[in-house]
Amino acid sequence: MTDTDTTIEYQGRKTQRLKGEQRRVAILEATLRIISREGVKAVKHRAVAKEAGVPLAATTYYFKQLGDLINDAFYLFVENTQANQQQLEQQSFTALESFSYKELDEPENKQKLIDMLVDFLTAHVEGEVSRLSERVIENAFRFEATINPQLQQLVHMLHENNLSHIINFYHVFGSDDPQADATILHSLILHLEYQNIINNEFDQEATRRTLLRCITNSL
Repeated sequence: MTDTDTTIEYQGRKTQRLKGEQRRVAILEATLRIISREGVKAVKHRAVAKEAGVPLAATTYYFKQLGDLINDAFYLFVENTQANQQQLEQQSFTALESFSYKELDEPENKQKLIDMLVDFLTAHVEGEVSRLSERVIENAFRFEATINPQLQQLVHMLHENNLSHIINFYHVFGSDDPQADATILHSLILHLEYQNIINNEFDQEATRRTLLRCITNSL
């Protein structure tokens, strides 16, 4: 489970039996497939029931309001995709902890750390770009959040959760403005994912060069 479990909760009807939970998840997964093809606006009870292969009454039983269905689909999306983010965080902190503060005073050691971080980030961006349907869903939720106050709160929570780990990294490293450095890096990662998708080809060299400049300037 992710850190967001303490702040984002399922909104739809809770289930007590395994079969009921399996059907509920199937409905949410069908919702995500529809979003990946047609966007959030295409999510309707009848369309989801058809996609999930369940009676219409099942979708309205578990999710009386479409807003609950959309919000819970977002929650499931977060659960399914946060492992990649957590892996990047673990790699970054492990790399940082492999050097003492005294060792990082040496330019060659600092450069080694920077190179390691840039390698991790480049691989992360490439992995995110390769999972195109996830990025489509992610951006669909972000757009919907601009006009959906309830979803806006959930997307904001996820953003703050992800950003907090980067802030913590910069704080441990000794940045004089961890918040600003983390915001710049996080925004750059999202931009590089989007740009590589739009280019329809992952440009590893350009991605790495851009990340190297950002990390070097902030560390």
